[in-house]
Order: sequence, then C-alpha cells, then structure tokens
Amino acid sequence: MINVMSKKIADFLAEKAGYGQGEDRYQSMLFFIKAIIHNVVKMLFLLTAVLWISLKVSDLFFAYMVFLMCIYGMIKRFSFGVHSANEVLCTVVGLIYYLGGTFLAMEVEIHFLFVLLAMCVCFMLNWKYSPAPTQKRKIGEKEEKKLKGYVLFVYGDVFLLAIVFILVGQTIFLNLILLAVAWQTVTVLPITYRLLGERRE
Repeated sequence: MINVMSKKIADFLAEKAGYGQGEDRYQSMLFFIKAIIHNVVKMLFLLTAVLWISLKVSDLFFAYMVFLMCIYGMIKRFSFGVHSANEVLCTVVGLIYYLGGTFLAMEVEIHFLFVLLAMCVCFMLNWKYSPAPTQKRKIGEKEEKKLKGYVLFVYGDVFLLAIVFILVGQTIFLNLILLAVAWQTVTVLPITYRLLGERRE
C-alpha cells in the first residue's frame, strides 16, 4: 500500500518536473517519499499506543518517548543504517524499541561516566561505518563525505546535550540519549547487515 502510494506521488512529481523514472533523481525522490509516508504511518501508530500507555504508566512517558524518537531520528537522518523491508516487522520492532526503551530509561539508573564512555565508543563506530548505504539507498563517494560531516556535527550536538543533562541531573534524558545513540550504532554495523541478510552496497 505504501509502495503504491509512494510511486503514484513520485510519478506525478516526476511528470511535473520533466524527468523519467529511470533517472537517479526519480529514484532518490521515490525513496524519500516512501520514507516520509512510512515514518508518518509508523509515527501515528506509535503515538496512539504511547498515549494509551502514558495514561497507565506516567504523565511524562509520552514526552520521554518523543525525545527518544527525536534524538534517534536526528542521528539516523545522516548515518542511515539497515532497515527491514517488511513494514509490519519494522513497525513492531520500532514499537518495542521506543516503548521498551523509554520504560527502561525511566526505571534503570546508569552512571554518567558509563554513558559518556559508551557514547564515545558509539561515535567511533559510527564514524567508521556511517553513512551506511543499503540496497534501497545507495550513497556516492561525494555524498558520503558530506554525510560524514553531518554525522560529526549531529553527534557533537548530542554529546553536548548529554553534558547539559549530566550537569542538571536529568538522568532519564541522559539514558534516552544513550539508547538512541546505541540503537543507531547497531543499525550501521556490518554484523547487523549480515545477520539480517542485507548487503551494504
């Protein structure tokens, strides 16, 4: 359903712009549109579940999860990483990650030194393996260098944000940052691609 909808929108825009379906511009646009629609659908599903759970768990649960999603999305925007072709599986995994991760961040206290050390390790791994192209999203050499610069910038911002939360004693937000960084790091590792049977193009 999402694929059909994305193709119709891409075909309409390509016709207006005057270029064919075989061009790289069309494929990039199709990927972008598909990603937007997929994320919007998944977001609506997740937010509905979170709103219900928030009433049962904590008034701040929803705010914490939105924060987790934003940090994760900021990093993934430029580092990419493995992505399941199965939309249902992707949604289920996302639901488990966002809901479970938020609950874990609220219940587990992690020493700030461990958080900083883990973030440094994650940054080094991301710097080595990001951006991580996939079969659906190929990255040229010139684009790769530009994206690496963005990854460096985003990680710098996230690291500074973590320092701020340490200084003000906001351990839950600090835990959420660690979860977002760690999960995104997992998605760019070569072993993750091998385990899921996807090739890094």
